[in-house]
Amino acid sequence: MTTNQNSISIVIPFYKGLSFLGDLLNSLSESYKNSSKLFAPELIIINDSPQIPEQDIHTICNQSDLEISNIQIFTNPENKGVAFSRDIGTAHASGHFITWIDQDDFVHKSYFSILEQRLQSRQNAYLLNGYICKNTADDAISMFHIKPAINFNRVLFSNPVLSTCFWIVRRDFLNEKNIRFYLPQQVSKGVDDWFLSLQLTKKPLKIEYISQRLVYYRFHEANFGHDITGAINGSVELLNILQNDDTFPKRKLQKHIQSLEFSKRFYAANKFSHIFSEPINFTRFLIHYSYDPNRIIRLFHKLFRQLKFRP
Repeated sequence: MTTNQNSISIVIPFYKGLSFLGDLLNSLSESYKNSSKLFAPELIIINDSPQIPEQDIHTICNQSDLEISNIQIFTNPENKGVAFSRDIGTAHASGHFITWIDQDDFVHKSYFSILEQRLQSRQNAYLLNGYICKNTADDAISMFHIKPAINFNRVLFSNPVLSTCFWIVRRDFLNEKNIRFYLPQQVSKGVDDWFLSLQLTKKPLKIEYISQRLVYYRFHEANFGHDITGAINGSVELLNILQNDDTFPKRKLQKHIQSLEFSKRFYAANKFSHIFSEPINFTRFLIHYSYDPNRIIRLFHKLFRQLKFRP
């Protein structure tokens, strides 16, 4: 079946996020109003809170004065998690391109205007620049200060793409490569963003980088990334599962599992003791950290702001 090439599906997993969803929908509406409306957007909201009626979500949509008329809402029979919800949304998508924006993120007013121009190149995958913020655009810092070099090694060892909202992928390409989020044997949560990036880059792929900052990724107290031990355990679990997939390089996965196990020991106890007792592992840890120079720049930027505004 052919699709309108000027169309994009935006999958929004929803879980007890009524206080956030309005911000996202308002930002999408404002951006669409500011565009030439050359693209036909489709919003697919997957309600993973069965106890919240769909009518409550419809109410939020109506209150947002959306210019986008193509909105679909699906409710999971029970809480299934973000990864499962993203797959459900992807299965229902009809756009030529697809992206996944979490309920607590939002977009820049130029989002659709820039995409109208850049998606004309018809690449299989696009990587957007954006911001990381805690609450609003006022406390945001840039995601990428320099153009990121995205390949499998960098994604595996440093995970430079923190959220699916920074990816836009051609829907047929996802289907051709059988790319998905949910793994039934995966118990831990919070690594499905990384799983997407690993699948996209395991074979050489031309990725078009859009340097304009178009999305805001909220990194607040509810994010899984704040639980370092949980995030590391989830990453190790995912890599152990992927070792059974012959399309992934097993030796590289094993190498990074060793590095992650050291990271867990490093963060959990006296850091200096592990620096001196495991110098090789610590050196490897630093090398992998340096694979993402933007992370280092963001770290210094954060430290500078803390010093600048210290009373």
